[in-house]
Amino acid sequence: MREVSEQEVLSLIEQIELGKPFGVLMYTPLCGTCKAAMRMLHVVEAMLPEAELLQLNMNFSPRMVARYQVRSIPGLLLFYGNRRVEPLQVYEMRSVEHLFNIIKDVIR
Repeated sequence: MREVSEQEVLSLIEQIELGKPFGVLMYTPLCGTCKAAMRMLHVVEAMLPEAELLQLNMNFSPRMVARYQVRSIPGLLLFYGNRRVEPLQVYEMRSVEHLFNIIKDVIR
């Protein structure tokens, strides 16, 4: 997973019609549950190498918090690529299998 800035994510969202689906893990550095979610998503990345997963520190992302009305962290925003629909917001990081199935459905 690649760390990105808020501006990078906002630019990707603006160009979404030209791109492919991607996911953004919303986290903060001191969040233990966020670290567990990161570990699970690293496994998902290995299983789905075509999935572009990014991570965004929400301490420095006030526009993303406001735009998507982020309710809690960790959270995963899944953008559908060339479809102009609202991203899927996932706040339950139950298991690797759960995340794998959700991400697989979005990218395929």
